[in-house]
Amino acid sequence: MKKNFGSEWEENLKDEAEYWLIRRR
Repeated sequence: MKKNFGSEWEENLKDEAEYWLIRRR
C-alpha cells in the first residue's frame, strides 16, 4: 500500500510541477 501510494504521489507531484511550470510562464 505504501509503495503504491508513493508511486501515485510521485506521479501527482510531476503533474503539479508541470502545471506550475506552465502557469509561471
